[in-house]
Amino acid sequence: MAPVVGLGQVSELVGRERDLEALEGVVLGTAGGPRAARIVGEPGIGKTRLLREVLERAGDRGDLTLSGRGAEFEQELPFGVVVDALDDYLGSLSVARLGKLGEERAAELAAVFPALSAYAPEGGAPMALQAERYRAHRAVRALLERLAGEGTLVLALDDMHWADEASLELVAHLLRHPPETNVALLLAYRPAQLQAGLAGALQAAEREGTLVTVEPAPLSEDEARRLLAARGVEKRLERFFRESGGNPFYLEQLARAGADSPAAQPASGTDGGVPAGVLAVIDGEVGALSPEGRALLHGAAVAGEPFELDLAAPAAGLDDARALATIDELLAADLARPTDVPRRFRFRHPIVRRAVYESLGEGWRIAAHTRVADALADRGAHAAVRAHHVERAATPGDEAAIAVLTEAGLGASARAPATAARWLDAALRLLPDNAPAERRLGLLVPLATALGSAGRLEESRDALWQVLSALPPEATEMRGRVAAFIGRIDHPLGRHGEGRATIADALGQLEHSRSREAVALTIELAADDFFLTDFESMRRRAAEALDAARELDDPLLTAAAAAHLGMACQNLGLLPETLEASGEAARLLDALPDDACAAQLEAFWWLGWCEQAVERFADSIRHLQRGIDLARATGQGYNFVTLLISLSVPLVFVGRLAEAREISDEAIDAALLSGNEQFVAWAYMVRCFLSVRAGDTADAIRHGEAAADIVSRLRENVFSGLANAHLGSAYLEAGDAERALAQLRLADERGAPTEESVRTWWEELTARAELAAGNLDEAERWAAQGLESAERLGAPARRGWARIAAGAVRLARGDADQASELALRAADDCLASGDRLGAARAWILAGRALAAAGRTDDAVQRLERARAELAAAGADRYADQAAHELRRLGKRVTRVGRRGAAGEGVGALSEREREVAELVAEGRTNREIAAELFLSEKTVENHLARIFRKLGVSKRAAVAGAIGREATPAGS
Repeated sequence: MAPVVGLGQVSELVGRERDLEALEGVVLGTAGGPRAARIVGEPGIGKTRLLREVLERAGDRGDLTLSGRGAEFEQELPFGVVVDALDDYLGSLSVARLGKLGEERAAELAAVFPALSAYAPEGGAPMALQAERYRAHRAVRALLERLAGEGTLVLALDDMHWADEASLELVAHLLRHPPETNVALLLAYRPAQLQAGLAGALQAAEREGTLVTVEPAPLSEDEARRLLAARGVEKRLERFFRESGGNPFYLEQLARAGADSPAAQPASGTDGGVPAGVLAVIDGEVGALSPEGRALLHGAAVAGEPFELDLAAPAAGLDDARALATIDELLAADLARPTDVPRRFRFRHPIVRRAVYESLGEGWRIAAHTRVADALADRGAHAAVRAHHVERAATPGDEAAIAVLTEAGLGASARAPATAARWLDAALRLLPDNAPAERRLGLLVPLATALGSAGRLEESRDALWQVLSALPPEATEMRGRVAAFIGRIDHPLGRHGEGRATIADALGQLEHSRSREAVALTIELAADDFFLTDFESMRRRAAEALDAARELDDPLLTAAAAAHLGMACQNLGLLPETLEASGEAARLLDALPDDACAAQLEAFWWLGWCEQAVERFADSIRHLQRGIDLARATGQGYNFVTLLISLSVPLVFVGRLAEAREISDEAIDAALLSGNEQFVAWAYMVRCFLSVRAGDTADAIRHGEAAADIVSRLRENVFSGLANAHLGSAYLEAGDAERALAQLRLADERGAPTEESVRTWWEELTARAELAAGNLDEAERWAAQGLESAERLGAPARRGWARIAAGAVRLARGDADQASELALRAADDCLASGDRLGAARAWILAGRALAAAGRTDDAVQRLERARAELAAAGADRYADQAAHELRRLGKRVTRVGRRGAAGEGVGALSEREREVAELVAEGRTNREIAAELFLSEKTVENHLARIFRKLGVSKRAAVAGAIGREATPAGS
């Protein structure tokens, strides 16, 4: 049996049969069901006992079982819960067992687990962007898959309400991206104390059916009698049951003291409702110890959970010999329990440790933390390990403490920014009042950065305001840079326009109104105009900044100003001016070496976004990717997230769907880690766009709905209506025209069509939605308007999509010749910009129109080309549409789409079921289908029964309707 680490021995498990059955189903992966579970309840209700029982049963089957738990007073140790679970086991493994993880993953793991420090590259692990800490999460996920191997790994994490921020982020990642091998994740926590980020991930996992929730109930009186049967307390059972509220731990603690148990108020059933009688029992147990026993227990409460005897002893003021003699007393009293690691122990229950720790006098506690910090320093412990105790013992002006906390904060910033912020803030508070401004700034700047990366943008903004107040009056240039950065933070916070006064004030204090600092501030004001949808003001400010930057002969500032000017002109529909400005920005940035670009990385975002809007897709990809690379190289996580989110868009346009999906996955992870809802909404919108183009309508709707939900809670800005427009496009592709129209109208109300490039897309979508709803006149009107907007914009691919909509309207009116002409011109338009997916969708429409016009050979040629192009790009659903049209023309083709992927709808049909369903849709009888596919009629009947079940229908006509909706492009 594999060992169960760290959960301690406990009494008989009573009244938990249904809870155990649910947890066993998760561990065994019953019927391919969820492989994650949460055990939720008040302290003492039996969460830990359930975990231990499940782990013991798994160990008896030969599964690998690992467990860790959060500790109430050590919540800032990075990855503490996960390290507690895995580190000792990892230290026991051979290099071969951990091999094949790759150098990059090994370096990430070495930065997380002390036992794997040997895997760190020479010179230490490279500093990662704080925004990219999902790389560590992915490395841990790969590690868990490796540990599971061909068997099963059960990872149990207890007391997650006390977990550190880095562990919470990692667990949220595992819930969103479950390991692909047999890894069961069991989490236990008190719900009222759980951090919101993990709570959201748990709720999402439960909604998606990947998580089981277990909520142990209080024991009944009969179950309480069974639990305490061997304690000889039958006469006092009624009282104990009443006072405990049926809580198993409280029952046992009251029974420990028997007749001497003091009366108490009933348990309140909340996290803070530990009955006074239970606390009195623990206090009595501690009071019964010898003086040295009490001292060691007190030292253990300070040393940590679990505690090492080598740290508990100095905390207690005991030498090693006396500590070794005394630990047996704590074990005999069952106040402490051994773990599987020599000289490491745990308290009987977190409530016991809390009661002991809080009973300590403040002076004794401070002195004990000092002794532990000194002991750790003597053994050469890392600053991150010492910081917890140093913070609790330091006095203002303590230079050694400031140095430790600063080192710990800077070291944790990449992978645990929330912890880094805590240490840096603690160091800042310890600075003497007369510390020079430069020294205070040296802590405030990384503190603001860490807070921002931890998603605490408001606090980051406050820290930057402190930076402003700490700057001497003569530091006008630095003041301008800080004011500009505050303005950048305001955008994802939705506080557009709020920082303008600060920027304007900083601008007014500059000695030279056309200096480099003045140009940078003017550019920031232009950016603010964009988010306020004042594109004319943005154009004026950007032009002013561009003139000044040219006078200064500063190529980087000139490029930044030109990129902003290009975006402003694009939004105003001024194509020649857009191309001129964006072209100038591109030439300048392309000529600059990497090390000269760090001060204006935002220019790559503005330029890349402008270029994709005017369909310079290859240039957009190149500039966005270079911006991402430079953000990584210079540690600018803020720019990294926005650049990464944007890169998927031009990749989708040129048909690089697999690459776009990989980038989108990273962008969503980075956005979620940013803690900023605006970033998350942007990432979800882009994913919706990608999935619509790829034909994954379920994924498109899921992300589109999530984006719309987030945006509905945010302040209005230039992107507000975009979420509704993207969701409308997803509904349209799924065949729900009415819901699509509702979202597109809402997008219009919220200003989505304000940007010129967005307007053409929105009008084309509206045309196709009106057509799908049967409103031919409205569809024709919107198609004509969309084509007019696209012509004005001068963007060939957008003109191509407008022509697709117009062609679909003509086909619906019976004008096959004009429909085919529009579709073929649309394909040429799309190809002119490199939009191969758009061209392929146009060829499908052309094939349908040409077939309707009797030009079968031409139709087949276009459809075969469309099918090949879409299949190569991975747009399987649309490739299947082309195949369906080919079959209607008598061509035998196999379906290329995913088999049985979604679990519902047409996408759930196997390849053979899909063939049968399509023949049903063509009106074939079972006998005709059997002859066509060389099957028996009985086999066809069996296939048809499964098709009915998967589609949720009972008639052949309904099967034909489902196939028709799947095969016909929305709005066609």
